[in-house]
Amino acid sequence: MILLRLSCVTAVLVSFALPALAQTACNIPAFVRPDLPGAPVVVDAPADGAAHLGAMPMVDDPAHGRMGAEAVITEVKNGFAAVSAVAEWNGAVTPLEGWVAARDMVFVAQTTKGFAAPDPAAQVVWAGEAIYPDMIASIEDCKGEWVAVTMADPQAVSPVWVRGACAGQDSTCAGVSGD
Repeated sequence: MILLRLSCVTAVLVSFALPALAQTACNIPAFVRPDLPGAPVVVDAPADGAAHLGAMPMVDDPAHGRMGAEAVITEVKNGFAAVSAVAEWNGAVTPLEGWVAARDMVFVAQTTKGFAAPDPAAQVVWAGEAIYPDMIASIEDCKGEWVAVTMADPQAVSPVWVRGACAGQDSTCAGVSGD
């Protein structure tokens, strides 16, 4: 009987824990700022002094110039972005996964609105044609398809929450759209 009760308690705890995980996980396509000197270091934890696992690959392409590695951001914490599915710009996938400084990652957001919260009903705090990499100072947070950024314009309200991110360094991000 006690084992049955423990199973019920465990089931209740699990049912409460799953929604919390779903709210904090994200899936944001991004790439390394191509104008960075060197290559950003990937570490094993979102903390200064964490162990180095490798570096994000950078490619000097004769036709396109310096191109940053592409990755999927799955979490943002303490100024670091958790990255997976790391690939060189030319498509070569690496087994590298870990944490990289969030300020070193950018994306293109196919959106005309940025919000005060990750909700299309929230107050609009930014409006424009799209958000391009040079407009992003840092990635601050993410939830699902939403990503919060500090804009490079010091007069802009921050954070700005957007969706419709893509890792299009040399493309139009066809098929991706935000608000």
